[in-house]
Amino acid sequence: MLRSLHSKLLFYFVVLSLLSIFLMSIAFRLAFDDCFATYLDHRREDEIARFINVISGMYLTEGSLNKRNFANSSELQTLISYQAVSEGLFYEIRNIDGVKVIDSTNLIKDIMGITINFENKESVLKDLGLNSETKSLFLNNEQVGTITSYYKLGYKKGEFAFKERLNKHIFVAEMTMVLISLMVSFFFSKKLTTGLRYVSNKAKELRSNLNVRIPVKGLSEEIAAVAGSINELAESLSYQEKLRKQYSSDMAHEFRTPISTLRSLIEAFQDGILQPTADRLEKCHSELMRLVRLVNEQEQLMVAENPKLKLQIEPISLSEEILNIKEVYTPGFQKKNIVLEIKEIPTDVSFLADRDRFSQIISNILMNCYKFTDENGQVTISANDNNDFIEIMIADNGMGISEEDLPYVFERFYRGDKSRVRQTGGSGLGLSIVKALVSAQEATIAIESKEKVGTKIILCFPKYFV
Repeated sequence: MLRSLHSKLLFYFVVLSLLSIFLMSIAFRLAFDDCFATYLDHRREDEIARFINVISGMYLTEGSLNKRNFANSSELQTLISYQAVSEGLFYEIRNIDGVKVIDSTNLIKDIMGITINFENKESVLKDLGLNSETKSLFLNNEQVGTITSYYKLGYKKGEFAFKERLNKHIFVAEMTMVLISLMVSFFFSKKLTTGLRYVSNKAKELRSNLNVRIPVKGLSEEIAAVAGSINELAESLSYQEKLRKQYSSDMAHEFRTPISTLRSLIEAFQDGILQPTADRLEKCHSELMRLVRLVNEQEQLMVAENPKLKLQIEPISLSEEILNIKEVYTPGFQKKNIVLEIKEIPTDVSFLADRDRFSQIISNILMNCYKFTDENGQVTISANDNNDFIEIMIADNGMGISEEDLPYVFERFYRGDKSRVRQTGGSGLGLSIVKALVSAQEATIAIESKEKVGTKIILCFPKYFV
């Protein structure tokens, strides 16, 4: 039923609004009842005080509580009748000797049409719902008797009508608030989900068009953040799609050249145009081995990028490993009179890596240095111990890499200077393999280069695995 975000938000907003209105209504009614009851109590106390003031004035004049004087006082009798009818107040006053001097409870029979049995007066008044309260009567700072007030708890007709009228107004206000809350909830939930729906629809367009971008102007901060993330994802997908197409094109190109050469030579042999001499067969073998290298390097890259690649991580002595590498590659470098030099290698320092993969990484880097360094050049290997990791630098003074090509050197088949590639050869997969093997060992690689100055590759391997 509540499957869409809009319906869920609307439901929760409405429930929250109704609950808030309901609780506020109850709180208001309780507060009103309490305040109104307090007001009625104060008004009753004021009426009783008013009655006592009249009695006090007569006492000061007469000097005593006298039943006859009270009965002859029109002011007192008028007040007693008024309070009995309008306020529901009745009194019984006794002097200090316990003699009853005023008793207005007999007015009950005229107001309610009930005859009171004075022998059982308290019980009858209680049955009529009248509450009683007896206090000492002090006049002129002297106790002259007692006063018992009888009054009915609850609302009288006029007060009840007032409360009913107020309740009707409260109900109208509640219904108005409910209507407003429904409208606001619908508008707010619609406003919130409109942005999400807009982002969702734009995201669906990415299935068929990776060039779609979501404008974030006018969106809320949170939804704009989501839209921004989707735009970044679209950029990444677009870039990956571009790489995929470029990779397919490059791969076809790399295989096409040796295959075309082999095909033309073999067809010439078959047609008798060319004789399969040793030199021509050597050229066929060379092109075939080029294909084999391409396949092998592609396989190496796939293995290196496999998240399930099994690594034999072990402590490796830094100085020992670098010296072994120097011994292996020095003879090859001497053919071009390139000096392979080791500088500043910390002793008695080990780091964690897969020995075979590490050798493969260094081998690929050194072969790149060899290819792109002119005769009489220099390649330097150095290292630093930086507490939690080992930093290995391999630098040459070769051709260098242009600023335009530098960000792409780790991409498959990427080769910047085409003329240089024709001179040096290579498939363009070497550094891609290096990057994948470095990442697999939780290490990092960075490259710094300047054309006609040289290139520096920085490897950072951890000393401890978390």
